[in-house]
Amino acid sequence: MRSFPTKVAEADLRLTYMFVKYATHLLQGRVDPSEVDAHWFGKQRQADLVARLAAEGDLARADGDVFDETVEGALKRFEKRYGLNEAAWPVPTTSPP
Repeated sequence: MRSFPTKVAEADLRLTYMFVKYATHLLQGRVDPSEVDAHWFGKQRQADLVARLAAEGDLARADGDVFDETVEGALKRFEKRYGLNEAAWPVPTTSPP
């Protein structure tokens, strides 16, 4: 029999997983956001990414909404500078003790 704290932790993990899955479906189109909440503003923001990469100096242009090779290269430079991998998780710079 599992202890109460173990049950709470498992429930928390399951609820978090389902919330993220639900939000992903709202963002990527499996669910029509307006049917859930008329004030839902979730949408992919390619233009915001391009503007941010330009502001950081990784991209020469600050307009457009196309993810092309130039934007991909700028994103990789940005990730490398901030120690991020492709999944946007911090990459350890030293091995663990």
